[in-house]
Amino acid sequence: MQNFNDTTSVKINREKKNLAKSKGLKLQDLLDSALNDELGLCNEEDKVNERIERLKQEIKNLEIEKEKNLADCDKKINILMRNLRDMRDREEENYNDKINILKAKIEYLEQF
Repeated sequence: MQNFNDTTSVKINREKKNLAKSKGLKLQDLLDSALNDELGLCNEEDKVNERIERLKQEIKNLEIEKEKNLADCDKKINILMRNLRDMRDREEENYNDKINILKAKIEYLEQF
């Protein structure tokens, strides 16, 4: 049996560590939770409260992600709208040019 002290290190799977970090979980909290579970130190109420806190954190993360994505969508919509307005203005210019050319032809023909 190995003796543990304050500086004992623990080897963990790199993929699991990266997954925990990506979900915003702290390794120390996970280790404490696992030790509590194994030692029978937490009761059902603690587990429920812990689950509630995790769900609240997940909601908070989703709300932040939602705001970022909606802001990104708004930027894209604004870019598209600006491009559509520019396209409409160019189309209007083209028709005005054609109309002016035809009016100039009429004026030219009326001189004879």
